[in-house]
Formats: sequence, C-alpha cells, structure tokens
Amino acid sequence: MVAFNNQNVAVKGKTLTVASPATRATRTWAARLPDTTSCLVASGNATLLQRLDAAADLAGWSECDAAVDVDSLRGAVSGDHQLVVVDLASPLDGDAKAVVAVAEVLSQQPGTLLVVCGADGCPDHERWARSIGAFLYLPGVTRGDDLVSLFAEARRVAGRWSSLPRQWNKSRKAAC
Repeated sequence: MVAFNNQNVAVKGKTLTVASPATRATRTWAARLPDTTSCLVASGNATLLQRLDAAADLAGWSECDAAVDVDSLRGAVSGDHQLVVVDLASPLDGDAKAVVAVAEVLSQQPGTLLVVCGADGCPDHERWARSIGAFLYLPGVTRGDDLVSLFAEARRVAGRWSSLPRQWNKSRKAAC
C-alpha cells in the first residue's frame, strides 16, 4: 500500500498542496473525521489547478490536494479523497494513458466521486468517463464554468454517502 504526504508547492504564485509518496500510513475511509472533506485535483494546466483549488475552498472543502505529475497522482490512490477531478484535456505530464489508468482505479474506491474534465468535441473522453461510472463529465471546463456549484454538489453527495452503512458504500459500483 502506497501512502502519501502533503507538501506545499508554488504554482504561478499560488501555493497548492501536492500529494507525494511517503512511508507512513494514511487515514482510511472508515476513519475519516465526519466534518473532513478532502478532494484531489489533477491537471497539467496550472490555471485550471488554481481555479479548481479556489472553487473547492469556496464550496467548503477542508482539504484540496493537487497532483502535479503522474507519480503524485499514483501516490494519491491510497489516499482518502471523497472527490477526485482529473483533466484529460491537459493531462499530467502529457500522459493521458497513465492518467486514465489511475483514474480507473480511483473510480472504484468506495466513497470516492470522480469528475472528468475532457476536451471540447471529444466524444471518446465522455464515453470513457461514463463507462467507468464518473460522477460528472465536464467538456471544455477550461473556458470558465461555475466550478463552485460542482464542488458544493459533490460535497453534498459525499456527505450523504458517509452517512450510509459502510457495506452499501463498498458495493455501490457493483449495484449501478
């Protein structure tokens, strides 16, 4: 099991928290504090990362980690994120295949909502996102959508899931 530490990294004048591999164990989903909400954003677009981080903050998320390369995204797989936002229009390290592989693993984690940002006019991105059970697909998100409402709705849904019996939460993907 890979664990991660959070490190602060400056990206275009803004400090973001980055998930990076570590040796110590992390909190499991079952041990999450009831008022703690944690999200992870992964994009090769620094401007979009800043916008996603700001939207998460405005929507009341406790923590918003940023994966700035494929290795940090892989390291976050064993983390405890209720929401994961991945950008296929500007994938980390320009490696869409690696981002897709990690996102598929993240989409199967109990209690995790996956949002996929795709390129405008690319039906393959949307088809893939829907096939793995993404919570939401956003084409052309880099143009300026209302991301705060996305984070607020995801927080509401994640809060509802955390109040459900754990066994139901584990099997939610199989039941859909």
